[in-house]
Amino acid sequence: MEEHKTEIISYAGMRESMGAVFSIVCGKDRVIMDFGSAFDPEQTGYIKKDGNWILDKLNKGILPPIEGLYPGKYLRKSSLRGYRDCDYNSAVFVSHLHLDHMSNIGAVDANVPIYMSENARKLEYALEDMGKGVDTIGRSYSVFENMTPVQVGKIKVIPIMNSPYSYNMYGFLIETPDLKVGYTADLSLSYECPEMVHREMEIFRDKKVNILYCDNCNFNDRSLIRFFGSADPEKIVPSDEIPEGMVSFDEHYRYIESLFKGNKGLVVFNHYEREMLDVQKIMQWTAEEGRTRVFEPEAAYLVYKFFNSNVSVYLNGYHSDEPWFTELMKSRTEVSREDIMKAPYRYYLHNSFKNINELFNLRSEDGLYIHADGDPFSSKEIALMKKTVREAGFRFASYDTDDYYQHGYPNMVKYFVDVIDPDVVIGYHGRNPERLMAKNGYNLVPEKGVPYVFENGKMIKKDR
Repeated sequence: MEEHKTEIISYAGMRESMGAVFSIVCGKDRVIMDFGSAFDPEQTGYIKKDGNWILDKLNKGILPPIEGLYPGKYLRKSSLRGYRDCDYNSAVFVSHLHLDHMSNIGAVDANVPIYMSENARKLEYALEDMGKGVDTIGRSYSVFENMTPVQVGKIKVIPIMNSPYSYNMYGFLIETPDLKVGYTADLSLSYECPEMVHREMEIFRDKKVNILYCDNCNFNDRSLIRFFGSADPEKIVPSDEIPEGMVSFDEHYRYIESLFKGNKGLVVFNHYEREMLDVQKIMQWTAEEGRTRVFEPEAAYLVYKFFNSNVSVYLNGYHSDEPWFTELMKSRTEVSREDIMKAPYRYYLHNSFKNINELFNLRSEDGLYIHADGDPFSSKEIALMKKTVREAGFRFASYDTDDYYQHGYPNMVKYFVDVIDPDVVIGYHGRNPERLMAKNGYNLVPEKGVPYVFENGKMIKKDR
């Protein structure tokens, strides 16, 4: 039986506020759960897209050093073996389309299947059409369906949908002959569809998962002291209730909607362009207000491809000979600066940070600018954005408010873990994973790149 003992190896997400990669290996069968990397907006590392880009990312620690995963021709100056030099039967699974969960999928050898939702695949292909997707060798992506098992040799992976919106959000149950692993990906019992997250919790509980990889993004000093008066994890009181003073997903969006609908001038939105849920909200609000929604070309192309609908475009001199732009222009209505300035109260306008100085040409009485989680991400650039918005005569509002967290509140995450009651909890996606404590089992902070096996209720480091 020893040859079939399942190994778990963690590569990203430990003591990091972003990033997620771990593998489950059973003999020569292997699944890799998510494939992103931590992102530090204060750093500006750059990898030239040439014949050495995969090796460069490996050397910089952006790509995890996993044997038998990358095309061998990119590894000629590396001791790492490529896909054809190993006999692993591998597959990669993507929980959702946030870059810290999937930014490196394009580097995986094209013979290794990468699974994601159909909505995620549609959006990633559209991004790649414009050169805004992941860095890629040029490959295709496979699709999984909710609660439909995918078999990778002796390993079974069951995708569990947590959100039907946008690109969809999934957790996973992974089963091998000797192990059951639950993986939450991003976790919140108060976000878009809490009833679906409760269902995932019940599945993990009923299956009696041995190991739970669980998001602990908000187990930091600031959050614990705010809610429990102490950074001591022993002070956390498990509960599925939203903490006092905080708001739910629906309440948060009603607040943003009130800003939008209470404004009589031009409304400008800077949204994270791959977040189609935000676009859905914008489409709803503009329809109810009788406004025309207008997008810059790249965002317009994503809306056009994802929703398969006509879209109004703000060109402002933009032109491209790329096929995606030609396709967009066949299915668009152009809205000019002059059109908007004649009746600014009739429009919603998308404005990306790179084009923020266009606001000076769009001054209007009672103008409102809403920043919705998109670029910029660094504190320095956010300060510049706010300064520019106000100098251009717009009021500033943001999705980032003190009474709303997108990731799970500590009490709710602890409740989730206690209900499941796994043998081992591995906190990931946060800088303090040791604070996510098990109810009856124990917490493990695995060493990066080190294989562990599960024996007698414990995770044991495996000798190389």
